[in-house]
Amino acid sequence: MVNPTPTPLSLEERNVLLDYGNWRMNGLRCSLDPLRREANVTALTDDKALMMISCEAGAYNTIDLAWIVSRKKPLASRPVRLRLPFNNGQETNELELMNATFDEKSRELVTLAKGRGLSDCGISGALAL
Repeated sequence: MVNPTPTPLSLEERNVLLDYGNWRMNGLRCSLDPLRREANVTALTDDKALMMISCEAGAYNTIDLAWIVSRKKPLASRPVRLRLPFNNGQETNELELMNATFDEKSRELVTLAKGRGLSDCGISGALAL
């Protein structure tokens, strides 16, 4: 049975996961300056954590990369992917994680791709974790 309120990450555990995230990012091509990248980790279960790192940035949007990471060594991860249940005429039905946030209360990963400007248009999606 999955604990609906996982044990919070300890400071040591958080630091190990953030170090892992920095190592993970070294092999990826991201245009965002490493000093401007934001990394967040949060407990999903007692065994897994969600790690999100900002990778690209524009006027209104930040593209994030996310992984489900084991909380115990040896650390292992798999990317989080949001896929539409239909083809919307694009090459792929996969959505980028834009301005991603994780709501710990609802346990949802939320993404919001803003259109041309604030309060204009956009696409929002949520994934229950």
